[in-house]
Amino acid sequence: MKIKSAKSFRFWYKTKIKEHDRDNKSYNENFVGTYYEQVGQPKVKGFFEMYHGDKPDIASYLPSILKIAEDGQAIYEFLQNAVDCGSAHFYIFYNEKYFLAINNGSPFDIEGLQSILNIAQTTKKDPDKIGRFGIGFKLAHRLVGKNEGTYELVNQYKGPILFSWAKFEDLRGLMNKEKIESISSSDSYLLKIILTNFPTEPNEIVKDLEYKDRVLFPQEELDELVDFLKENFEKHSESLNFRTLEKGSLFFIKLGEGKKAVLDRDYGELVNGIQYSMNMLKNLKEVYINENHIDKIKLKLNEGRIPKESETFQKISPEYKEFDIKFCIGYPEIDFGNINAFDNIKEIKKSPNFYKYFPMGDENNGFGFIVHCDGFSNEVNRRKLQQDKINNNLFPEFAKFIINRLKKHRQNIDKNYNRDGFLNLYAVLLLSDIPDKQNNVWLRPIFYNRILYFLRENIPTKGGSYSSNFRNVKINKLKINVNLSDFGLSHIQWFEWDNEADKLLIDEATKSEKLGIKEWDIRDVVENATLESINNWIANCDTQQYEAFLKELENYTYLRDTTKKKLLDIKLFKFSNDKFLSFSEVVKKDPYGKAIYGFPNCFFSNIKTKEIKNELIKLGLVVSELLIEDFPKIFSSVVIPDDKKHYDLIAKWCIENANKLSAKEKKKLFLNFINETTKFDNVAESTLKDLCLFCDSNSEIKPLNKLVDLDSNTLSWLNAYKIKSDEFFTELKPFLVSEKKSLFTEIYLPKQDVILSELTEANEIKSLIELYQDNQRQFFREFIIKKNESGFLIVRKTNNTYQVQSVDQEARSFIDANCANNLFILPYEFLNYKEDDGIVKADDLHGLLLDFVDIDEHKKTLVDIVKYKAKYKFLQKLTEFRFNSETTYTKEDYEFKILDLACNELKKSDYKEFKNKVIIETRQRNFTLSEISLFNDKIKISNKEFSLSKILPSTHQNSNLVGDLISLFSKQGISNEKLNALFGVNEELKIEDVFKKFLEQVQTFANPEQFFFLIFYHQQKSKVDLSKLGFDLNSAVFPSEFASEKEKLPEYLQDWITKKEIKLSELEEIGIFTENSTLVSLRKFFLSKTDFNENTIAQDKKLADGKMLFNTLELLKEKRIELRKENEFSIFKEIVRVINSSRAKGRKLIIQDEYNFESLEEKSTEWKKTERYTIYLYDGEMPIAVDLNEIDDYVFYHYYKDNYAVNDNIIYLNNKEDKKKTLQKIASDDENDFSFEDLWQLFGEHTDETEKLKKENEVLKKQLKGDKKQDKPEINNSSLDDVNYFISELEGTEWNSFVPELKNILELSDSQPKKWQKLFNLIAKIKLAKELNIYFEVANKDYNHLENDNEKYFVHSARGAFAYIHPNEILKMKNEGYKMALDFSTKSRIKIYHTAEEILQLNTNHILAYQNKKTMEELFSFCQANRDANKHLLVIDKNNSGEKSRALLKLLNIEDNYQ
Repeated sequence: MKIKSAKSFRFWYKTKIKEHDRDNKSYNENFVGTYYEQVGQPKVKGFFEMYHGDKPDIASYLPSILKIAEDGQAIYEFLQNAVDCGSAHFYIFYNEKYFLAINNGSPFDIEGLQSILNIAQTTKKDPDKIGRFGIGFKLAHRLVGKNEGTYELVNQYKGPILFSWAKFEDLRGLMNKEKIESISSSDSYLLKIILTNFPTEPNEIVKDLEYKDRVLFPQEELDELVDFLKENFEKHSESLNFRTLEKGSLFFIKLGEGKKAVLDRDYGELVNGIQYSMNMLKNLKEVYINENHIDKIKLKLNEGRIPKESETFQKISPEYKEFDIKFCIGYPEIDFGNINAFDNIKEIKKSPNFYKYFPMGDENNGFGFIVHCDGFSNEVNRRKLQQDKINNNLFPEFAKFIINRLKKHRQNIDKNYNRDGFLNLYAVLLLSDIPDKQNNVWLRPIFYNRILYFLRENIPTKGGSYSSNFRNVKINKLKINVNLSDFGLSHIQWFEWDNEADKLLIDEATKSEKLGIKEWDIRDVVENATLESINNWIANCDTQQYEAFLKELENYTYLRDTTKKKLLDIKLFKFSNDKFLSFSEVVKKDPYGKAIYGFPNCFFSNIKTKEIKNELIKLGLVVSELLIEDFPKIFSSVVIPDDKKHYDLIAKWCIENANKLSAKEKKKLFLNFINETTKFDNVAESTLKDLCLFCDSNSEIKPLNKLVDLDSNTLSWLNAYKIKSDEFFTELKPFLVSEKKSLFTEIYLPKQDVILSELTEANEIKSLIELYQDNQRQFFREFIIKKNESGFLIVRKTNNTYQVQSVDQEARSFIDANCANNLFILPYEFLNYKEDDGIVKADDLHGLLLDFVDIDEHKKTLVDIVKYKAKYKFLQKLTEFRFNSETTYTKEDYEFKILDLACNELKKSDYKEFKNKVIIETRQRNFTLSEISLFNDKIKISNKEFSLSKILPSTHQNSNLVGDLISLFSKQGISNEKLNALFGVNEELKIEDVFKKFLEQVQTFANPEQFFFLIFYHQQKSKVDLSKLGFDLNSAVFPSEFASEKEKLPEYLQDWITKKEIKLSELEEIGIFTENSTLVSLRKFFLSKTDFNENTIAQDKKLADGKMLFNTLELLKEKRIELRKENEFSIFKEIVRVINSSRAKGRKLIIQDEYNFESLEEKSTEWKKTERYTIYLYDGEMPIAVDLNEIDDYVFYHYYKDNYAVNDNIIYLNNKEDKKKTLQKIASDDENDFSFEDLWQLFGEHTDETEKLKKENEVLKKQLKGDKKQDKPEINNSSLDDVNYFISELEGTEWNSFVPELKNILELSDSQPKKWQKLFNLIAKIKLAKELNIYFEVANKDYNHLENDNEKYFVHSARGAFAYIHPNEILKMKNEGYKMALDFSTKSRIKIYHTAEEILQLNTNHILAYQNKKTMEELFSFCQANRDANKHLLVIDKNNSGEKSRALLKLLNIEDNYQ
């Protein structure tokens, strides 16, 4: 059998890799150690030194390699190697003595062998090779000995044996123990690895650590390998067979002490890790460990990639920058509703969640998913992530990836992205634990919280919907199926999951730190439903639904107080009239707080009335279909009236309706009252005697105690009062009258007066009345019954006396008090005869009543008593209708009642008489209607109400008297239309007519109402002359201390304000600038030195036209206010910017920064002269005065800048700077006539030095000229194509409106080079707006700013290799939260920087160019010092630097304009 020579490999490594001369005797590749020294001999360096350098103490060095991981991690190295060589099958066999790993992948080549001999390095350049992420194959060497194996490696030369074959014949040759021939051209390796990096062949003699010849791979070790291999082929023939091993590699290790126990201990964790890892190791199909086949735990994999050329990749900056970052999210598929649906989730949560192909053993975070990423930054032992920049930038991308997956699923794009996929992934995420432990809390803000926010904003609900409001999502715990919209709860949605099998998921949803969703049962539905909706549902649902609803309510252990309270008002109970009523309708409380029935004929059924339900209904009573005893919990919501009140209600209805019952039904009803099990509590025998259930012989219902026993022998004239024979039964005897009474009909008429005088008892009189009736005579046409002390008195009727009857107690009392001599109320005992002829009642009674009293004297009482047609008679007999203008009447007042009565009873023909009787009282005098202008006093403009009496006092002075009365009573409920008709008030005047009269009558304002009327008419109706105001409404300011003379309010208006007759809010409403306005706040800032937010200027639309801002600038001049601080100047510039944003091109307000030559002349001293120039020295930088082109003769601000200034033939120099260098710059600048000759005159003879100086100046001039040309970006055909492509992408989209503007700027750019930068800035701003999903108007010409809600951005194009960033922008990023967006290419995404430090630290794709090296503090100080100067920070793109950037960098050495 032929194998590749290990010796040749070592020689190759020495000469080719380490590049030592093949004859260099100081390096011996056959020596296993670091170096060997012998006295008098040169030092010999060995193979270990070639790999690891100067490591003389190998025993001390190796632990640093071997202790970085655990034994279990070593197993993954074999699996990793199998995956990298493309294996489909992988086997591990071990026992107490040996360990064997086999794969059927590609055999090792020289680079692969080099890789496993090294540490923390790899030769694997394939992006899909896992080996490039490992800590090295050296971990496998741990298995050879106790602990980390150092002793065994160094002292016993133990090590793994590698056999790699390219054809099956070689494997068979090994197993047949064929003779081994070492050659350089074979495809197979057979070697043992000594000291982790020294390969040696079988039986090869090499130099050991003592530099002695020795065979370190003896034949017996090879035999042990072959024997153990054969043993496993025989023992595991079903899984391990030659068909799968045409090629491959194996590793054989003699296990160290205790290693099998360690492997056994870690077996479960190892298997679990492999089962999940196989999802990412896609070529690997079969894995066996001893006799066990390791099955892949199948996961749904969502794979992603971060391209190496992307900005995100650069931000992450992974270890391997030459490959894309690959990652995937894996999670189980859930069978919702299955009792075991979440078992796989539970297992994942107990397992490591993060993989770099293999699990990081310490990363058990309780997530229901795994995250694999080949870009993870993990600790050296590969068991834990590092909390570093890489991972801090990776996890937000994972969160974004997961959220995007969920969004696609929600959009239901296709079979791969659908709601089932959304629910599966959503549930996995929801079931994941919150990373709140010390070791993983750092994941929360960058990963978990972002996902949780999405989960809360996209809660899946029943019916395929989603909700962003967790408060409107509930977990359905109802047993019945109801539509929430039927209960007025259409805003509530059921959570997708409510199955008991999904309880684990539901429990997570209820946690406040997750979704915080509440569970709802039938009680919650009842408590939150609208009364109208739930009542409608109950009324319309079928019987089955209704009964299920009640049953579910009743079945709860208890009903909450809130539920009970709501139940009081729900029409929950169906009654015998097919109507549904509520507790609160059926049960009320009397004045003493005791429960009574709310209806005269309605009550709840109970066990005592169950058997007489039909009888009660025939009596006219309405009873519930439910029994109280059947639903005790529901009925616990209310206190039910006691039995006595129950009985009283039945007894009352017996009086009128007992004859609707048959005799049999009456008997059944009465026996129910006296039966021991059904009789009512607190109803005594005496009470039952009052029951009007049975009839006398005339079939008239009478109380039992007014009926004579049928068996009683009474006088015949009393027979009429005997109980009806067919209604009599024995059980009634105790309740009937048994005394005999006599009435001799034969003697009544002859002895009428005597009998009448003797009949004083009701029963006697009733018997007489019955007798009259029997003889077809009307008793009350002839007689009146009066009640006296002894009973009753019967008197004959006269023309002025009447028997009357009224159910109205108030009317009865009034009659007794005021008409006792004429009107006699029918005694209560005779109410049964109230309908008899001769008794005056109803309309006749009320009309009669008015004839016996003084109407005006008793009007306030009569207004409540009089009814029917008598109401009209009552109104006619009143002599006046009096009202007080200062009284606020209510519905309880007589005036309201009489006016309401008049509106309803009087006819149109009566209105005149009514108006003649009306009197309105005021403090000054009383008015009749004839003295008042009867127009509606109230008129409206828009929603503003005005009084005619105040607007036009000369013609409508008193119109408000009637108008106020009508308004008052109409608000109380009387028809406004009827009131106007009754009082004769005309329709409301037309606003235009009122305004015409206003112009005629009002010369100066008498009150604020007139002032506002004119303004509102102008603003809401039509534009009119406002000169009457005495000021310009559009530029008025209050208080006056912050107004210019032309802006001040007139004295009359200020007087009203002082007297508080006008509120500031009313001034603001009509457009006057007050203390609450941005304008006054701005002026306070300048005049009173208060705080002010610069951003509010541009945000205030009232300032958008710039007029009042310009007035503010004039006010500064008027007040002689000079700006002293930088923030004042900053706000000054913002004012000018906003003014200019509203002006047309060519009319811009210009800030003029000019040297203050007056100050220079005054404070400078003459230094030198030339023929053409006089040079002065000034102590510092040049003073600059700031003024405006439209405001003459006023300087707003002073600052200092530059080291020289030229004014005709006078030059001013900064005395603190090098004067010669400053003058050299002046001579180099073509902007003035100061020449080299002038410079030569100042500094001496024309020498070689001056010639050299002259040449330097010429070079400098050329550089300056070149720099000026750089203002135009380098535009080539490619750039034009990019621009045109960008424009085409906008066409036909929501951004189409920007296309004309872009094309226009592009066309102008040929003739106006500065337009290029404007074009690129607009493109950058559009890209940012698209990125943020916001929109801005085309008319917004500020191409360097963009705002989105509370986020503010500076926008710059950096296409011309660099971008200018003003120091003030850096400061605003630091202090005001601005962000910055830089656009480096049309086709790439715009780059957003969130902090000023990010800009100042650019060092990946771009460099921040500045003179010399500066600290961050120095850079911020520079920005602060130059926030108003014409100096910029220059960001240069290294990838496009070229000559242009180099020229700029040279320029930086001599100019300060760009730092």
